Amino acid sequence: MLNDLLDVPYHHVVLSVPAHLRGVFAYNRPQLFRAASAALSQWARDVHGMRLGIVQVLHTFGSDLKWHPHLHLVVSEGGLSLDGDQWVRP
Repeated sequence: MLNDLLDVPYHHVVLSVPAHLRGVFAYNRPQLFRAASAALSQWARDVHGMRLGIVQVLHTFGSDLKWHPHLHLVVSEGGLSLDGDQWVRP
């Protein structure tokens, strides 16, 4: 995985799922990944005019071993401009 990452700073982001939506994602986990990356990607595109690098990992249980789906994301600090010509730092 390290060979596939860009040589830029990254940030660790954790996105949790509200209790009333956890049942939805219990049976449709790919939708959780799509929703998370779509939200961050849209923000980066609309606010900063860039495309982020994102790696996502799903954790389905909390430290107390109860059902608590949440995503850990490694997100690039900055991203590729929408035209692909330069690196953009927010």
